Amino acid sequence: MASVVANPSTTVVVNVKNVDVTVAKSLMDKAIREIRTQMLEHGKVSESMSKQTQLESFYEVLSDIERGNETLKLVNIYSMNYGKTDKELRNNNRKVLAAFKQQRFKIDRLPLRQMQGLIAMLPTPRDDIILTNGRDMPCSTIAAGFPFIFQGLSDDDG
Repeated sequence: MASVVANPSTTVVVNVKNVDVTVAKSLMDKAIREIRTQMLEHGKVSESMSKQTQLESFYEVLSDIERGNETLKLVNIYSMNYGKTDKELRNNNRKVLAAFKQQRFKIDRLPLRQMQGLIAMLPTPRDDIILTNGRDMPCSTIAAGFPFIFQGLSDDDG
């Protein structure tokens, strides 16, 4: 994400919304059920091992939530690209999409919802899209994703 943030032709906004502990637990329960179902459906050993790793990570996060060591947040990342010409804008869009895809971000171009996206990027508490498209993430993951390079910003205790 640092390559996107460093691009002078792109504005990036990260919106984070609190998730209640009971909602966080139910979201984790749902994610664990989905992974278990996917494990039963796939016969490939490599996919099974990948799903097992995900499952273990989810159990760890759920355990941390139970102990009060972790919280979940809903997160949306918005990017607005600029260009002096149509060609420059398309090229910048392509670079930003490639950077996000490389990091395995889920991308939604907000068809017919550009105005909602613009409002969500403004410095106001309003983000209507986060309720439908927000991804639940542990705070430790969110903190690790911020484009800062200083180790002093990392706190082992959350």
